[in-house]
Amino acid sequence: MSLSPDQQRRTAEEIQANARAAGLSHAEFRRRTGLSQPRFDAALNVTAGDPADVWLLRDVAETAARKADAPLTSYSVLTESARRQAAGWFGVGDNR
Repeated sequence: MSLSPDQQRRTAEEIQANARAAGLSHAEFRRRTGLSQPRFDAALNVTAGDPADVWLLRDVAETAARKADAPLTSYSVLTESARRQAAGWFGVGDNR
């Protein structure tokens, strides 16, 4: 599954919106993912790297927003049906 530039932009905005809603600083968000800075930045901007990293950020941001009882931004591309496909293609799991 390859995302168009518009889908990449929307996905990045949705992940970042949930991280902000949860009150996560950039450093805390990265720490919770366990990713190196370059991998985290690539995933956060949905520009390159491992698609599973993008899903990891999505799940970490969603979990943090839910725990903070913050309003959750819905995902337009990284949906649950897309997760099933991504699991087959990229080995994506559920990190919530």
